[in-house]
Amino acid sequence: METKVKDILELATTIPVLDLAYPNIWPCITFHFYSENGSLFGAGTATEESAMCQVDIWSKVKTDAVKLAIKSVKQAIVSEKYFSYPTMDNDFETATKIYHTNINFQLIKESEV
Repeated sequence: METKVKDILELATTIPVLDLAYPNIWPCITFHFYSENGSLFGAGTATEESAMCQVDIWSKVKTDAVKLAIKSVKQAIVSEKYFSYPTMDNDFETATKIYHTNINFQLIKESEV
């Protein structure tokens, strides 16, 4: 799942996608999964897995390029067959003076069995 999401994000924008919990370059994109679980059980095993994913877009200045990246990432998520429609939140973190957009969505991965 991680590789697929990272590939989608990298294709959607030229902003770097980092494998970090908190960024060290600006602007950048990070992401993580939470609430991973099995669903649609059959014969005692999960026939598919689902997870929530949060994509974070970080910037020190909200430029047109960053706004376009947010729009492009959202559209890439919407176009995926097994991703739910994303919810978004925009925030300015006053303590760090960083713009932070987070996009949350659910994804489903069918079992390979």
